[in-house]
Amino acid sequence: MAKASEMIKIIDAGLSDIVNLLKCGEIACLPTDTLFTLTCDATNNEALNNIFRIKSRDRAKHLPILCSSLEQAMQYGIFSEMALLLAKKFWPGKLTLILPTHGGKGKDSIAIRVPNHGSLLAIMQKLDGPIIGTSANISGNDDQYNIDEIMTQLRTGWLNRQHGQGGRAIRGPGADEHSDEENNTAIQKHNITLYYCSELGQSVEKTQPSTIVDTRHGRALVVRHGYISENDIYDTNNAGFNF
Repeated sequence: MAKASEMIKIIDAGLSDIVNLLKCGEIACLPTDTLFTLTCDATNNEALNNIFRIKSRDRAKHLPILCSSLEQAMQYGIFSEMALLLAKKFWPGKLTLILPTHGGKGKDSIAIRVPNHGSLLAIMQKLDGPIIGTSANISGNDDQYNIDEIMTQLRTGWLNRQHGQGGRAIRGPGADEHSDEENNTAIQKHNITLYYCSELGQSVEKTQPSTIVDTRHGRALVVRHGYISENDIYDTNNAGFNF
């Protein structure tokens, strides 16, 4: 039986190298102001597919993105007057907004957050583009706050998939064009490398996740309760919006 360490390579990269690694399509595990995020260049399809594989994530569940500023976020999501009000009050911070996408057909949406984490913001500014902001865990498993515990969970999940425990690749909207059998073959042949940066710290303080608010339908709907209270969201009704 192959060892877990042979399935996923874990490499500690210097802070100065992280931007170039992301530009080259690599995946990194980086701290945010909430949890560690499993991240990549949000515009790199191959890297996106690898994150789905590592997490065993249902491809019908789109990956949220992190942006370095409201101005950058506006390039990817359509902000109503109400969404702008919320963004200006709580960003950078622990608020994720679900927004319509540019050029969408009424059903396309995107989840965006601007984190309150200086080093991560600096990385995104140098990258000059958004990054993925999904929790660094196997989908459905508990969140971890220490890099060693995260890597143990991801390695174990990867090893289980190699030996048929944890199932096949899950297809749905956003999946690549390969069959499940082809995806599993690709996984078996593909050693994925995960980078982290010890310069940014080995753990994050336990805190609530970001509050997720859906602003697509003319009102603010809290769909995940988190650090920012529902009352704080609804108290932002300074412009007479229907929350």
